[in-house]
Amino acid sequence: MTVVSNNYSTLVDLKTNHEMKDAAKLIKFSRSDGKQVGRNQLFDFLVDMGILCQDKSPLQTYVNKGNKWFDVILERYYSGGKSHVYQKTVVTTYGLEKIRDLLVSDFEKWWEK
Repeated sequence: MTVVSNNYSTLVDLKTNHEMKDAAKLIKFSRSDGKQVGRNQLFDFLVDMGILCQDKSPLQTYVNKGNKWFDVILERYYSGGKSHVYQKTVVTTYGLEKIRDLLVSDFEKWWEK
């Protein structure tokens, strides 16, 4: 199923792109204390590893074809009667695999800091 995000031209294939909260659930990575890594902790880890910027957008290297970990889509929300647009980072299927590999190799060192 393909969805047009809020009438913008960016298309998102729901079979191959996942919101970060869903990516965390799909990866199912547990810390050494047995708790599963969730959305916020996954964002923090990826920012600290230099894969995402502070605003949670991906570095261009991780959006390029060939090693595309992420897509960026536009979303709209309404507040105070006004429409606002923001960018949302979604994870590709390839990105799920690469993030999982990164978690396995580097998460415990990061977590212990």
